[in-house]
Parts: sequence; structure tokens; C-alpha cells
Amino acid sequence: MAGNIQFCRLRFDPFDSNLLNDFLYILKMIKLPIEIDAVKGFLLPEEGEALYNICLEVSPLGPALEIGSYCGKSAIYLGLACLESNNTLYTIDHHRGSEEHQPGEDYHDEKLFDLERNQMDSFSEFRKNIEMAGLSETVIPIVSSSLVVAKNWTGPLGMVFIDGGHSMEAALDDYRAWSSHI
Repeated sequence: MAGNIQFCRLRFDPFDSNLLNDFLYILKMIKLPIEIDAVKGFLLPEEGEALYNICLEVSPLGPALEIGSYCGKSAIYLGLACLESNNTLYTIDHHRGSEEHQPGEDYHDEKLFDLERNQMDSFSEFRKNIEMAGLSETVIPIVSSSLVVAKNWTGPLGMVFIDGGHSMEAALDDYRAWSSHI
């Protein structure tokens, strides 16, 4: 566990001598329990901060759902917000990668490719990162396609973060399948 401060909810101006601003900055700092830059993924820290804040704000409405979790970078931010608000994050991913993760594509990662099964598999990396972040009891992975899970989902959700298939068609399919649960 790194324990390094990775983001805050307020902007800090190091040239501003306003003590109240400094005090508020320190109060709003959040410690990530894992070195987030070591987690594979494409999420920028500012995006993670935004996800965390939104999830924390809507948490009273119900559990959160993430569609497309790859190796867990965004799930860590969302999971921390759920942990802080005593809520749950469900993640749905088949863990076979999006189009761009397949062999020969720009974002293919050989370390995530299972040679024996001849397919991409990010699930073990996802679980390792969630466990290292101390979120195993807060983040509940569902290994499936989101459309299959949506057919049988019955409960309301406080938030749905869609980051599965990156084509317009895939994103719209996820939206149509899950928007009625919010």
C-alpha cells in the first residue's frame, strides 16, 4: 500500500497564503490505498476524482454499477466512495477486453493474454488490484456481459458508469439496458 495522496476535491493554489484555503485543502485530501499509477488503465487522476465525487454524492440513492472494469482503476475510485458511504459497487465485465485490447491492436497487453486459452483475460489483475486496495468486501465483480446481467437485474441503482465497449453502438446498448435502473 502506497499511502500517497493522489487527489483532492478542491484545487490548491500553492501561492495563496489564505490559511482557510490551506486548511480546506488538507481536510479534503483523500489517500488512495494503492499506488494508482501502477494499476493498468487509461483513467486520468482528474477523471478518477470526478467519479469518486459523483459516486459519493449519489450514494444515498443506492449501490453503484460500473460497466467495463478492465484492471480496476476506476473501480478503485468508485469503490472508495462506496466504502466511505457504506455502499456497494457492482462491476460488470467479461474481462476479455474491448476491441482495442485484442492481439494486433494498439492497446493489446501481452501480460494480460492467456496463451493457453488464446484470449485476453484481465480478471486476475482486476481482483489483485481490488484486494490490494482493501475493497474486496465493497466491490463485487460480475464476470459477464452487461446485457446478459441487465436482463435479470431487478434493484434500483444510485449510479451507472458505462465504460465497456467503446463503440457508439455498444455504449448505447449499455445505456438502453441500464438507464431504467437509476
